Amino acid sequence: MNPIIRNFWSIFRRFSLAMTLNVVGMAIAFAAFMIIMMQWLYDIRFDAATPHGDRIFRVESVVEGMGETPITSRPAAKLFVQSSPHIEASCLMFAQEIPLFVKVSDGQSESYYKESSLPVTPDITRVFDFEMLEGNPGALEVENQLLIPESLARKWFGRESALGKRVEADGLWLFRDDKAYQVGGVYRDFPRNSTLQNVIYVSAGDYTEGSWQECNFSFFVRLDDPSVASGLVEGFEQYVRQMQLNMDESMTQFKQLHALSELHWVQGLFFDSVPKANRQTSYLIFTIAWVIILIAAINFTNFSTALAPVRIRSINTQRILGSTVGYLRGLLSLETTLLSFFAFLLSILLISLAKSFGIGELLTTDLSFSAYTGLLLGTGFLSLALGALAGLYPAYYMTSFQPAFALKGSFGLSAAGRRLRAILMGVQYVAAFTLIIAALFMLLQSRYTHTLSLGYDKDALLVSDLSPKAKGSLPVLSNRLKGVAGVEEVSFANRVLSGGDNFPHWGREFQGKMIEFNVLISTEDVLKTLGIRPSDGKDFSQGDVRATSGRIIINQTAADLYGLRVGDVVTELEVVGIVPDIKFATLRQGISPMAFFTGKYPDFADTYEYAYIRVKAGSDLYAVRQQVQDALQQFDDTYAFNVRFFDQVLDNAYQSEQKLTTLIVLFSFLAVFISIVGVFGLVVFDSEYRRKEVGIRKVMGATTASILVMYNKTYLRLVGLCFVLAAPLA
Repeated sequence: MNPIIRNFWSIFRRFSLAMTLNVVGMAIAFAAFMIIMMQWLYDIRFDAATPHGDRIFRVESVVEGMGETPITSRPAAKLFVQSSPHIEASCLMFAQEIPLFVKVSDGQSESYYKESSLPVTPDITRVFDFEMLEGNPGALEVENQLLIPESLARKWFGRESALGKRVEADGLWLFRDDKAYQVGGVYRDFPRNSTLQNVIYVSAGDYTEGSWQECNFSFFVRLDDPSVASGLVEGFEQYVRQMQLNMDESMTQFKQLHALSELHWVQGLFFDSVPKANRQTSYLIFTIAWVIILIAAINFTNFSTALAPVRIRSINTQRILGSTVGYLRGLLSLETTLLSFFAFLLSILLISLAKSFGIGELLTTDLSFSAYTGLLLGTGFLSLALGALAGLYPAYYMTSFQPAFALKGSFGLSAAGRRLRAILMGVQYVAAFTLIIAALFMLLQSRYTHTLSLGYDKDALLVSDLSPKAKGSLPVLSNRLKGVAGVEEVSFANRVLSGGDNFPHWGREFQGKMIEFNVLISTEDVLKTLGIRPSDGKDFSQGDVRATSGRIIINQTAADLYGLRVGDVVTELEVVGIVPDIKFATLRQGISPMAFFTGKYPDFADTYEYAYIRVKAGSDLYAVRQQVQDALQQFDDTYAFNVRFFDQVLDNAYQSEQKLTTLIVLFSFLAVFISIVGVFGLVVFDSEYRRKEVGIRKVMGATTASILVMYNKTYLRLVGLCFVLAAPLA
């Protein structure tokens, strides 16, 4: 055994660069494999930890003009529950999270926080299991009580008990006038891959309780038997007919129930706030993980195969000295197995370093081995298996000769061995080219989201969120911002255009039927700020602001779908203009009916969450942004305003796609790098085998250039053929 180890060490010193690159390439492959599989497992395990998750379903409906949606009205949800004895419990969640400005006081100092909240009905804790650390799950039955996650309790109160602590929360004016709240319970944080997020849960009170027209809530039910879910919609329709209820059909078109485990994958629903993943993308990253392992395994096998001719004399010397063929083959396989396992151990170190270099920011999961112990152990066994398999062919080849013949001859790789190596190299290059072409197209897709015309002028546009104090003094704040040199227009609105998938929507009556449209509640100068010109009618004016019921300007889709024209009245809202369709939501959503609304101030003061600031042409954008930031801080120094360019809004809106694209591009280039490392190592070995041939050719008059052409033409032919195969596959 010792002579073999000495021989291996001698070969390592002789080919140290090639062998080091081989092991490092294998380690990078194992690290990339585990990182990608962590993300894949995060997605496929979404909601898997939810107790009784197989019995929890979301009820979805169809709303005219909007399509399929998970939201419904409270009376319709109540009637649905009455229609089936299989519904053990039900709850409603507001369609989107609401930013909440929270003031926490300990009697000596005050702290301000901006958190996310979700109005719900109190029965949410009967549908979903909340693990309570303090208080009781029925806390939301008391109007002024909050349920907060453990992480938030520690953030606000440190190690003190949070139960019963009083806070002031500004932002829930739709649901409750009073801003005084009490912590009624603290629940253990849900896993990140859960439909329920770690936010402040607050009672929705009686908001829209009797309104069939207001569809504001996602509707969840917990069944006694999951198998009955498919028949509940039909049972509801029969119940309505039997009870002879006179209902507005547009509000009761329930379509289907989706199991909790499916919500992470459901696509194309309006107002769906559940974190999403795409099955095709999930399959893609799963495939990439195994392609990287395949490429690295091929490299490792090729390295082991290329070493064979160099070691034949040494191995067969051991046979002459008494070592059996089985012993030698086992020992040679053990060498590659240990090398592969060493690469696996090195990959663990690489993942730890990846956390420091921000790779974890590209993922929605944590790079935590404690959460993925099974993956860690499985990859370790995989490394052992790959190492053993990689050593099989070289071990059998090196021991297949008669010892005396092996000691006399000079060996290169056999014809069969060269064919095997060429096939393996071809497979890895086809895989690498396919990945890199697909990754480049994903980069083009990402670029498209930033270069596509949105229908309004996003250049030289700043956006900032607003504090409660700012929202209470909008005219004063507007004048102060307009006084900043370089500021051309200022307006305020409830949402940021193109900043998310979901927008508030209203149901209103027009010509005896209900119509639905998204709405941007804004001040009267929002179109000027955005650079939008009405194609029909006029822009908002001060007269529209003073109108009792406000005014709306609709998009072309709303006009075409509902037959609306300038001058029409939609439940007291007069249409004063029509604008071309704009991308008011992200590109994940299609164009749907939408309206700009302006009304009396201060009736909608609490609605305005954001300021739009148009910078004059030719101004220094960065200087103006800093001046706007300073002006806002002087106006309210207790709040950290986030003034940003509109491109940053788009970056945030498509953050998940950009992260995924970056991740796939990164690992695709890693696959190419591993392939290049493999070829480099083989060229080093090939050069060593053909040293005498090169010397003879040089003596016979061959030039360096001709020898380089001789070496490279084989590889170039192989690479060209692989590209031809990979392009249509990609």
